[in-house]
Amino acid sequence: MKTKRLFMLVGLSCLWMALTMLPTIVGAQNENTQPQSSTPTALEHEAGLYYTVKKGDTLWSISKHFNDSPYLWPELWKENDQIANPHWIYPGEKILLYHKSGVTQITKKPEPIESPAPIVAAAEPEEIKIPEPTTMPEAPPQEEEKGKYYFFSKIEQVGFLKNPPIEPFGSIFQAKDAQAMISESNIVYIHPHADNLALLTPGSLFTLYRTPQVYKDKDTDETIGTQHYLTGVVEIQNRQADYAIAIVRKSYKEIRIGDQLMPYAPRSPKIRIKPSNPDLHGEVIASEENSFIMGDDNIAFINRGTQNGVAKGQFYAVYYQEASRIKLKGKKDVLLAPVNYAKLLVLHAEKNNATVLITNSDRTIRAGATLHAPSDSSD
Repeated sequence: MKTKRLFMLVGLSCLWMALTMLPTIVGAQNENTQPQSSTPTALEHEAGLYYTVKKGDTLWSISKHFNDSPYLWPELWKENDQIANPHWIYPGEKILLYHKSGVTQITKKPEPIESPAPIVAAAEPEEIKIPEPTTMPEAPPQEEEKGKYYFFSKIEQVGFLKNPPIEPFGSIFQAKDAQAMISESNIVYIHPHADNLALLTPGSLFTLYRTPQVYKDKDTDETIGTQHYLTGVVEIQNRQADYAIAIVRKSYKEIRIGDQLMPYAPRSPKIRIKPSNPDLHGEVIASEENSFIMGDDNIAFINRGTQNGVAKGQFYAVYYQEASRIKLKGKKDVLLAPVNYAKLLVLHAEKNNATVLITNSDRTIRAGATLHAPSDSSD
């Protein structure tokens, strides 16, 4: 009986203690769910304009479109750390055109633990699109037809005539260890022209060239163009206070002290064949190597250009035309049908001249040789 009474007393004591502590426990739980005091929070924010790369785009062309100057492409490259080599960008890649960042101070009350605020995804940055070109784009590779393209692997070595000549970014003033013969992997020192030192950025590629000849029209004495003779490609390694250091990546021909720099632009070896201008008549000006005679696989210049309907990918024929008298007693010579003896493929066209490849020739070609559109009957 005494034992039963003892258990009852212990039970009542435990119940009393539980009732006494209940307000304290409930108060502690309520305190944990109350909002904390408001404190200022710093949030980083970014804004930017992006462009999606399309087939045929280069940093040079993108900079020309958005900055009105292709020469600002190094700044565009600087803003896009994901581009390892500025001369290799790919369709679908996003290029940052404009970037703005900052820190904003805001006051935010944290939500209770039981109901956290939902996470809202950041809005996609605005994207700008370059308007489509007005000319018809070339057919994609899967739609190419056999016989529509000519493959010329040495296209990047081919020079051209230009009037006025290109303004150089700089020129080679010395080779490391004063080497007389400059070739691939050699180190050269570049003197910047004008204020171009800032554009000679590490990693950028430049084509080497020199201007050995200026060609003029033999009848009007007007300048047709200054020859740009390509000798190689250099990559800028680093920049000093007054000059830049570069390494020769490609050597096309003999590289000399004084060779100048222009921005490197890759050219496709696949040349799409286009219809020739049937009314064209012109002359061969000279060979790229300034040799007296020309033949198969030589590069030459002609005195007709885009203003005459000449375009890259067209074929023209070099021909001769003999005169003869129809009657033995006649006094007047008659021109016989022209005979084609060489074929030219246009590789590059300027306003009043073009660079051509002699794809085949049956006899020697000399400066002044006449050309016209080829025809099925005379080929």
